[in-house]
Amino acid sequence: EKIANLLAAEQNFDRRELKYLAVIESALNPVARSRAGAGGIWQFMYQTGRMYGLQTTSFVDDRNDVRRATVAAARHLADLYNIYEDWSLVLAAYNAGAGNVNRAIRRAGGVKDFWRIRPYLPRETQNYVPGFIAVAYVMMHAEEHNLYPVPPLYTHLDVDTIHVRHQLSLRTLSELLDIPMDHLRFLNPAFRQNIIPFRQDNPYVLTLPKEHMSLFLANEDKIYNFRSPDQVRQEELVAQMQETTVYTVRQGDNLGSIARRHGTTVAEIQRLNNLRCTRIRTVQ
Repeated sequence: EKIANLLAAEQNFDRRELKYLAVIESALNPVARSRAGAGGIWQFMYQTGRMYGLQTTSFVDDRNDVRRATVAAARHLADLYNIYEDWSLVLAAYNAGAGNVNRAIRRAGGVKDFWRIRPYLPRETQNYVPGFIAVAYVMMHAEEHNLYPVPPLYTHLDVDTIHVRHQLSLRTLSELLDIPMDHLRFLNPAFRQNIIPFRQDNPYVLTLPKEHMSLFLANEDKIYNFRSPDQVRQEELVAQMQETTVYTVRQGDNLGSIARRHGTTVAEIQRLNNLRCTRIRTVQ
């Protein structure tokens, strides 16, 4: 209780502690998915992500891009702070949405204090801010409790980035540069089909281990022009994906009605979305 009061007090809040929010949201897993459809390290819902420039297509999900998603999360948190001017309320709104927080404030008589509006918030959100406080404390005092980080596969200093000039297959890179495929996927989690599409405006970024970057640059044209049988199949898949549409499920929808509306089949929707059954549900 003493620690909670200390960390929750406005004058003691350090904005740098907000980085620990990603621990609660995704356990720092950049490809995490919630049952409600939130994605990435900061667990953006599709519509909220679009508000902050995070695009989701059939083969790229910017919510999984740690850099882009972190910038978007910082902007979102800043926008919420401009509304509430209280970091505890910002955290509550990040979890439950501003609408739920505003309703709780009204039911509490208009007071903007998390602990006083807490009984009127969804149960998950009631525990969300105390959970953040606990995680922040543990992260800041980990060594005192014999907790130590597991070294990552790569650190920021071990990698480099380059803009992609043509469509590129991660499998091609794995084969030609002798980089394990799971390493490439770890470094480039936004590319859902293991393909980096070409985009002339604001091209996509490839992340590689620094030790392989010079080899990539020396063989760049060969890498872009290489076509294995797997690469050909992947390019055919991309061509199919480019013709698909991202659709947000609405109340009353089912796969049959969605298929009829978009001129496709239930089986094709299942295949594109890795669905094992035909049951779907909306996200409130």
